[in-house]
Amino acid sequence: MNPKEPAFPVMDTRKGEVSSQGMSLRDYFAAAAITGLMTDQELGNTENPGMACEIAYAIADSMMEARKK
Repeated sequence: MNPKEPAFPVMDTRKGEVSSQGMSLRDYFAAAAITGLMTDQELGNTENPGMACEIAYAIADSMMEARKK
């Protein structure tokens, strides 16, 4: 899977091609993951938000891999 695969592509029906890429599917997965992670008392109150971001993208990468199966 391409990590830059669009999450919400917009098709231009007149041209028969994608006219807008939107956010990447990997970024969408990471955003969904971090929403849940931030409800965790330890991660949600961390002074190092980079840790939560790294975990969110690790989850997103796993989700991208799972799509290949």
